[in-house]
This record gives sequence, C-alpha cells and structure tokens, in this order.
Amino acid sequence: HRDLLAYLKQQSQHGRVPQHIPVYGILGGNWHGKPVKAPDEFYRLRTETGLVLGRNTWKPGDVPDDLAKQYGATPRKNLEIDVRGVETAKLEQHLRAADHSQVLVVSMGDEIGVGGYNPDNAQDQQQFKDYLTRLRTMSPADRSREYAIHAEVPDPASAKLTRDAAAGKDFYWSQLFSIDRGIDQLKERTAIVEKVLGKGVYTGANYSPHPQYWPHVGQWVRLFRRHGMTMPWTEDWIHQVAEVSPQVMGYLADVLRCAAKHENLPMQIYTMPHYPGQTPRDLTLSFYSTLAHGNKVLNFFAAVPPYDYTENYVAWEARDNWKAVYDLVHDAGMADDILWNGRVRAAPVAILLSHTTDMYEQAAGSSRYNFERKNIYFALRHAGISVDFITEEDVVEGWLDGSTPDGKAKGHKVLYVCGDHILRSCAEKIRDWVKGGGHLFSVAGGGFLDEYNQPLDTLKPVYGITEQKFAWTGTDKNLWAKEGLAWVPSADDVKFQLRVTAELGLPQIPTLLARQTFVPIKKENVWAVYSTGESAAVACDSFGKGTAWIVGTFAGSAYVQPAIPKRPYDRGSSDTNFNHFLPTAFSHDAQHVITSPLETTGVFQQRPVETSEPLIDASVIEAPQGFAVPLANFSGRAIQSLKVTIRDVPEFKSIESVRRGKLMFHREGKDITIQMPIDWADMGVNRR
Repeated sequence: HRDLLAYLKQQSQHGRVPQHIPVYGILGGNWHGKPVKAPDEFYRLRTETGLVLGRNTWKPGDVPDDLAKQYGATPRKNLEIDVRGVETAKLEQHLRAADHSQVLVVSMGDEIGVGGYNPDNAQDQQQFKDYLTRLRTMSPADRSREYAIHAEVPDPASAKLTRDAAAGKDFYWSQLFSIDRGIDQLKERTAIVEKVLGKGVYTGANYSPHPQYWPHVGQWVRLFRRHGMTMPWTEDWIHQVAEVSPQVMGYLADVLRCAAKHENLPMQIYTMPHYPGQTPRDLTLSFYSTLAHGNKVLNFFAAVPPYDYTENYVAWEARDNWKAVYDLVHDAGMADDILWNGRVRAAPVAILLSHTTDMYEQAAGSSRYNFERKNIYFALRHAGISVDFITEEDVVEGWLDGSTPDGKAKGHKVLYVCGDHILRSCAEKIRDWVKGGGHLFSVAGGGFLDEYNQPLDTLKPVYGITEQKFAWTGTDKNLWAKEGLAWVPSADDVKFQLRVTAELGLPQIPTLLARQTFVPIKKENVWAVYSTGESAAVACDSFGKGTAWIVGTFAGSAYVQPAIPKRPYDRGSSDTNFNHFLPTAFSHDAQHVITSPLETTGVFQQRPVETSEPLIDASVIEAPQGFAVPLANFSGRAIQSLKVTIRDVPEFKSIESVRRGKLMFHREGKDITIQMPIDWADMGVNRR
C-alpha cells in the first residue's frame, strides 16, 4: 500500500477530480474484511489512495479531516446503494429506515436477466391471458404510450403461452408477455424508490453483455422506454471476450443511448482495470469509447488491491493500470460539467434494432444478426459516420421521420437494416419514409418476415424486387470476430457491376454466412451478381423520392474478416496477446459498399467530427457550457499530427486538450479545425 501510494503521488499530475460525474469502483478506507472503529494506517492508506485516484463518492466521516482538507473531499449526493436483497413488499420500509439523502443510484442487481415463463405452469398461462385482456381494454394510444405496442392484440381466449417459434402469433405475444411481466416487476420497485427518494434518484441493474455482446432489445431498450428502471447500465470485460476491439463498448453505449433518449437518462458503464487481464491501452480505449457515446457515470469495478476479491482486482505490480485509472478520472474531470449535462449530437444515420428478429434468433439459438450488426456499426464508425440506434417501436412512433408529437426526434436520412423479421407496422412506416425521401440499406435478411413469422412483402417494392430467396451458408450459429470469423469460407463471390463511388472501381466481396438472391423489377437495378449470374444486390432509385439498397450477404462481416489473422485465440495481459490485438486491415471494398447510401445524401459532409485518420472513434457531446470531443485511437500506433474538424461550432472562449493543454484552431464558417498529436486517447474541451 505504501509503495503504491508513493508511486501514484510521484506521477505527473494533470486534470482534476470530477464534481458532477460520480466515480465508483475505486478503493476507500472501509474494507469488508477488516472493520475499522478508528482510522489506522491501513484505513488511511486505502482512503488516500482512493483520493489520489479520483474517487469522489464519500459518506460523512469516511475521510479523515486532514485528508479531506488536503484533497478537497466533500460528501455529495452521488452515492449508490444496493437493494437486490430487499423484497418489493418491504422496499419502502427499508428505504425509509435510513438517511438516503446522499443517494443518487439504487442498484436492483448485478448481471441480471429480465423476464421468463413456463408454458407448463397454469399460473403463467393465466397471467398471459390476463396480460392480453388488459392490453385489449386499453386504447391504441394508451397501449403505445404505456407498453410501446403497435400490433393488434389477439383474443385471450384462444391465445396460448408457448416457446414454440413455429406458433407465430402465440410465440410473439408470449415473448412480449415475458419481458413486460419482468418490466412491470422492476417498474413497481422503481416507483417505490421515486416515491421515497424522489425522481432525481436513478434505478438500474448491471447487465452483462456476455457472451456475444448482444444487447437484446427487450431488456436493454424496451425496459427503459417503459420506465422499468431509469439508469441503463452495463460492463465491459472486453479483455476476456473475442470481440473486434474495445470499440464494441461504443456499440453497447449507443444502444443504451437509444434506451435513455426518451427521458434523457444517464447511463453507467463499468470500465474494468483488472490485472492480470487488462492493459492500460485497452482500458483507455474502452473508457474513451463509452465516454464518446454517452456514458455519464464512471465505475472502475474494481480498482482495488488483490485481497479485496478473488478475481476482481488490480495487482500491486500493475502500476500502469493504476496510473491509467488516475489519468482517465482526471481526464473526465476536465469536461465534467459538459459530460454530465451534455448529449451526443444526433446522427443522420440510424441502425434498426429489431425486437422481433431478436425473438426468433434467440429461439433458434443463434446470434448471427447481432454479429453482423456490430460489424456494420464498425464499418460506419471507421468511416467517421455517427450512428443512432432506433427500435421498431421508435420507427412507428416517429423517430425515423422526425414526426414524434413531442418534437424530440430530428429524424434520420439513412437507415440500416440487419435482420429477417420486422414488425409489420414498422415495415409500413419504413416504406412511407423511403417514399418521402429516406434512404434504406439492408444486408441479407431484409425484413421479409413479420412478427408472426409470416411472409412480409411490404419492403419488396422499396428494394425494387419481386422475389427473394435466402439461405445460411454454414452451420455456425454463433461466432466471434477473433474466434471463428477468419476461418469462415466464402460461399461465392459478390461482383458489383455498378460503381459505388466515382473513385472506386467495381468492388468484389466474399459471400459470408448468408446468401440471398433477388428477382429485380428492373434489370438495370441489379447492383451485383454471384458467379452463377444470379442477382446478389439490387439498388433501387425509383421508389418515390427515396432510394434503397439490399446486398444478399453479410457485408459487415466481409468488412471485418480480412483484418483478423488466422491464429488461435489466446488471452493475456499484454498488447501482444490476441485478446488485445487491434485489427486495422479492414476491407475497403466492403466498407464502400456499406457506405454507398451516404455518397449521394450529403451525410459524409455532415459528419459532426471528421479526423484525418480513419480508425479514430470520435463524437461531439454538446451542453450549455460548451462541447467535448472524445477521441479514441484504434489504429494501434501513435499519430504525430491528427487533424480534427468539428462542425457547427458556435462562438467560444477557449479549446484545450485534456492531456496537452491549450489548442490552436482555424475557423472556416461554422467549422473549426485543430491539429494535435495523439497516443491512445485524448479529448478536446470547448467552453462557451
């Protein structure tokens, strides 16, 4: 303890401790294995180490007076309590029994699941019928507002609770019942917390993204849309899973932003410094990716010594990890008020999150569409394209075309679809949006099945096709970027015969995981063909004022595959281990195919932030106090001069780097450009 504290105090100091953003997961004086009646040296060492690292969540009396004065530590309304062990019937009494005036977050559990049912249980069958009966008594407007339901509710008398996906209608409503019953249970607990502690206190539960980093729409989005809990929350563990890179945490954060947007809820994400396991570089990249995509509550579970847990700790010798925790907390403190009060700038591009596709994928024991959706996300982000996620219910309610009654939605120019099932009412809304000038892109799947697993032809004329035929090309239902993708064989070649851009020739990509053929309405709209001559992609520019593209394979997976070497997946604590490998050799052909709708829509010119290097995860977070531009460098190398252009910048007082100080800038109209070196990450902070 003495050596670690001395090491941290000797490091060059920068930044400041956040005042608004809570910082959890860092050691303090109290340790569950050693009760302390009076602060001894052990207690003081733990407390001061926490203070140096930047912990700001303290109860009155936690910090000895001399240390409190030295470090400016004061109790704030930012504490977290856990009530997972308190029954709902006793929750109100429990909350009233103590002083919780400092509490900001109430945890409902850790790595929880929501929902579940047993078709063989008579009580579950009756509750299912009661659920449908209750929905049928509500007006369509009330069902939309309270349950986000946009389908005709079946007759409870004939409906049957089932797990059989072939049952179509009964299966779909059984799945909705499952998640909604779980939501209602948490919604009751949230109501009690808000009654006793007030609406400024947030409820949440840590969601584990393991093993596929698949944020299921029901639990990850619908629950918050229905006010079941009020703080979306997840963890990284990225050093243990064969994902592309820590940038997958940006993917999860953007999904949580989708969940949070209806009420502008704060999210909490664990950024884990575990050692052995994590490296300071990837810890930094994970932290900055979540920050760039809206994380507001920092949790370093668990920046504690080895004796605190059996597996959740940072070893004494991992000095660089300890230093990284200090740096990240103090980086965030430089933009504390902006990050806490700000929002990620809305994107003109959206990716659809299909609850219905989730339902049928889970029933099949597959995660292929989520895998492809992540890869589409990476291709867009690596092109500097900001992305918002929207659900089927969001589309129906006006978030796609900007027609929400409350005026919150700005609408989107381009929508990406990755799934075979789409809510029928959502498909109809997408059709009308394209007709009015929207631009649609789909990979294999295309949304040709509805929520009841029945054929859905709504989008066929939008894509400019009359028929389609789909087949999986392999037996793997679950795979990971670094464990499986490199070995997936191409079932065919997709050869494009219409140019994607003026600069690019005729691209060619492999047929991975799925092969879908099309019969076009117009032969001249055939965009690509297989080696057999069958249509592999169709581009339709004649559906109303909009356009649509559909590619009959997984173009996102084709983008990522060449960047992954064929080597066994190993896990270690060095950047040379495969779990920490940062891929860079992505397919330019596949990326150009995926970004084809952006070439003619002006989206490239509307990027909120543009960088001179392609593998920089960047965003603009706007607040009344100014804006912040977090930058995470996934190129795997230091960049001596990174050019960053930030668009639509109002007049401001100053701009600085949290790691390098004041920055010079050049203004051209509403845009400013800065130039700066960057190692792993940095953040520009602009104050009005």
